[in-house]
Amino acid sequence: MTITTDTTLLHDPRRQAALLYWQGFSVPQIAAMLQMKRPTVQSWKQRDGWDSVAPISRVEMSLEARLTQLIIKPRKTGGDFKEIDLLGRQIERLARVNRYSQTGNEAD
Repeated sequence: MTITTDTTLLHDPRRQAALLYWQGFSVPQIAAMLQMKRPTVQSWKQRDGWDSVAPISRVEMSLEARLTQLIIKPRKTGGDFKEIDLLGRQIERLARVNRYSQTGNEAD
């Protein structure tokens, strides 16, 4: 079985670094985990404004990364399908929150 899905999202060290930072890891820890130079990770943090990203956006990016991991997994277990369903519902819920925050109307 060949996976034809674009997996660059999962292998992007800059994105992985941001996700690790939002999980509470420090820049030196992230650099060691990703085998990168500390100044590189520090530069990404500053240029991409990791500290200024809204919490809901952090959650959205984390959900997207996990959902992508599960979707491209070639052999899924029952637990994987349950998690995919849960993550999909969470993404829908966040989309409703985003719409509400833009319009102020809960019916949107």
